[in-house]
Amino acid sequence: MVTRPFFIDILVYISKNAAYIRLYQRLLGMFKGTLLGFLSTFGWYAWQIRRRKV
Repeated sequence: MVTRPFFIDILVYISKNAAYIRLYQRLLGMFKGTLLGFLSTFGWYAWQIRRRKV
């Protein structure tokens, strides 16, 4: 079986791949920002159209 706890393996993995994880987080943040911006813009247009119809 595993001699050392699982979270120690995770910590070692994170410390080895910190640069990749930071890059991934930055890309994820950019993607989230873009997605939120798109959704808010789409929601605003939908709200304007709905308000214009009434």
